[in-house]
Amino acid sequence: MAGRNPGPRAPVLSRRAAQGNDPRNPGIVSGSAARHPARITRSQQTTRQFPGGPRDTDGVVITDKAFGTTGTAAPPFHLGRSATHEVGHWLNLFHIWGDDGTACTGSDQVDDTPNQAGPNFGCPQFPHITCGNAPSGDMFMNYMDYTDDACMFMFTKGQTVRMQAALDGPRASIGTSQLLRPALFRAWKGIGGDPGLYVSSTGDGQQWTPQILLPFVGASSGASVTEHGDLLHMAWKGLDGDPGIYHSSSADGANWRPQNLVPAVGTSHKPSITASNGVLHMVWKGIGTDPGIYHSTSADGLGWYPTLGMSRPAPWRLRAATEPSWRACPARCHGRAAAGPGPASFTAPWAGGRGRCRRTPRRGG
Repeated sequence: MAGRNPGPRAPVLSRRAAQGNDPRNPGIVSGSAARHPARITRSQQTTRQFPGGPRDTDGVVITDKAFGTTGTAAPPFHLGRSATHEVGHWLNLFHIWGDDGTACTGSDQVDDTPNQAGPNFGCPQFPHITCGNAPSGDMFMNYMDYTDDACMFMFTKGQTVRMQAALDGPRASIGTSQLLRPALFRAWKGIGGDPGLYVSSTGDGQQWTPQILLPFVGASSGASVTEHGDLLHMAWKGLDGDPGIYHSSSADGANWRPQNLVPAVGTSHKPSITASNGVLHMVWKGIGTDPGIYHSTSADGLGWYPTLGMSRPAPWRLRAATEPSWRACPARCHGRAAAGPGPASFTAPWAGGRGRCRRTPRRGG
């Protein structure tokens, strides 16, 4: 029964809910909810997945009518409890009555929740006695019941321990999710003769984490960092006389993949890397006295397309004395609208000059 079975000591990590009707999730259910058809509407649709399911469908989805506390949120699910309920499932909590209809034989696998005969709706009057659970009756104020948002306000200690077990086990990856990374990263070369590459991060631009020395051979002119494909990407020039351009990526900014040499290119200054429209772009100055600015693209940072010299119709040609930079260009750039029929693409400021917006020509008419 709900309160008699082992909880966190023997978690069931991949159990699926029984079929039926749930006002918070019409596709996932409880047989007794069918007694309240008026409460089952599409406007309260939500869905979620227990640990152990397919990655492609993992997560929680909640309609705007039952999410948050303002705007489109509508009573009786207008206080954010639908999210609390569904995230509880995502962290391996079952409905408090054990999804057995009204048989009083189901279990939510938690010791300190009382046994009860099915879900509660609305705001029941205390105590609501079922399954011989007097004197306190059903724990209808628990987030894993079906009562209105205004009547929900608690998880038990056992439920909390069970959720923590999920976070320490099958849901542990959320702790290293790229969504939890700080918003800003910076990378630089060490002082003076120190060729080491260092990285630090911040969430507010003021408090920075202690610097981390990256396990690479080193750089002679700093590094450039951007984000693409759920990873951080870094590019830098080789040490001293090595003109090679190197690249590495990281999921968290602390653990970096082995460096790889971008083939058939070279520079005498720091390259610049950025991402736009699902593609990585790198730009750099030529080697030594070569003033040309070169560009290459990559889908993943591993395979790079052939290097292209960046040029415009004569007599104007991009040239640089030191490293160029490269960034996404908005619809308006440097106070002027980007002209042309295609979408705004990039601007490339360089030493001694000023970047300009350009439009990507439409293909195939």
